[in-house]
Amino acid sequence: MYALIVNKMRLNPHINRTPVFGLRYGGGVSGFARACTLAKADPDAVVLLVAVELCSLTFMRRNFSKSNFIGTSLFSDGIAACLILGDNRAERRKIILAIRFAGNESRLYYDSAGVMGWDFTDEGFKVLFSSGIPEIISKHVKRDISSFLAKSGLDISGIRHFIFHPGGKKVLAAYETALGVEGDFLRTTRGVMRDYGNMSSTSVLYVLERFFSQCPEEGYGLMASTGPGFLCELVLLQIRDQ
Repeated sequence: MYALIVNKMRLNPHINRTPVFGLRYGGGVSGFARACTLAKADPDAVVLLVAVELCSLTFMRRNFSKSNFIGTSLFSDGIAACLILGDNRAERRKIILAIRFAGNESRLYYDSAGVMGWDFTDEGFKVLFSSGIPEIISKHVKRDISSFLAKSGLDISGIRHFIFHPGGKKVLAAYETALGVEGDFLRTTRGVMRDYGNMSSTSVLYVLERFFSQCPEEGYGLMASTGPGFLCELVLLQIRDQ
């Protein structure tokens, strides 16, 4: 894909690339964090994050298991992209950055590799996902988010915006129960899930785009998703009035 884009658009042939595969749901937040880290390290940087998911490739025609049919029903193909600018680049172009990257953290849960992933068979990618995912979220997510926010002197009450991956109805219910935030704080996430389904790593970037189209108020935002490993990816954002 990198070569196709550079050739088609006649981009700078010296562009650095970092291909990443296998993060699934966690890839959107993790990729966003890596892109922001690169832009922060080089104030003159322009970083393009591209997430591509072909979930339909996991459908196995001769496999009549429940997981195969559920996986095909829940997941959809998707692609998303976003640009992250270094501070100098934005200043020269007189762009007021509406969002600033304030930190990120990954959390791997020991001995949970079988919760989510793939089984590479002769027929193709067999998607693996456990019914216990909501339980893991309910058990760990509040503690992990609280610990992450505390490093920036914040707690859950200091977060005004929630940009979460739409992992499914039960997953979102687990977030709501565990975090205990008042109001419909996952409304935007649910809207993306309703309109597009679960597009794996690209989904949270759709949530991010829809979130900004609503002209959010100034404050802190939290991006979150889970992925194979089993792990949790978190990003803290500082939202500014444009």
